[in-house]
Amino acid sequence: DLLLDATRLESGLLQPKPEWCDAAEIVQEARVRAGLSQDALAVEIPAGLPHIRTDPGLAAQALAMLISNAVTHGSPHEPPLCQVQREGECVRFDVKDRDTA
Repeated sequence: DLLLDATRLESGLLQPKPEWCDAAEIVQEARVRAGLSQDALAVEIPAGLPHIRTDPGLAAQALAMLISNAVTHGSPHEPPLCQVQREGECVRFDVKDRDTA
């Protein structure tokens, strides 16, 4: 589904609809799309993070794919970690699986 959307983006068939969004809401939507309960994903988001201008649906879809991949390939004993942080004028989303050792 994400690959199909990427192809549509490249061809111009799918037009992103950017709007001002809360990064925490994107992470929660991604968790839901990945089919995870709240305790199945560790989340770190600093207070006071500014809103970001993006297409929330596409951002949540891409993040959900990363989260699903981390669940599939990470440790079965620890949930993956989704961190959101500010870097200058940008906001960065990181998804980390846990060591399988």
